Amino acid sequence: MAAVMASLAEQNRSTSADQRDSGLALSFAKAGAEDALLAIARDKNFNQTYQLALVENGCSAPLNGCVNVSVDVGSSPKKITARGQYREYVRIITAEPMIDVSGAITSINWQQQ
Repeated sequence: MAAVMASLAEQNRSTSADQRDSGLALSFAKAGAEDALLAIARDKNFNQTYQLALVENGCSAPLNGCVNVSVDVGSSPKKITARGQYREYVRIITAEPMIDVSGAITSINWQQQ
């Protein structure tokens, strides 16, 4: 019985750690998309692919806090794709900002892949 209880406790710890790590990857993806939105708010012609290390050495192996951001101006509306990674967990967020003629962002369509 003690072995079963120990096994269940370890399984719960593992599941909890997996949820935490996956959540961190999602948070990193959201941060990357929001960073790109800020850049677009400053310059409606912003078009770049870049990497953000959200923790020290986050984009060095192992990837423990990295987000890859891509802004595609070839589509209408613009499409931001942010790929957050924490350890082996990867989460992807896309954002499509609607921009009026003055260059102001009027709304954003968010999706999680």
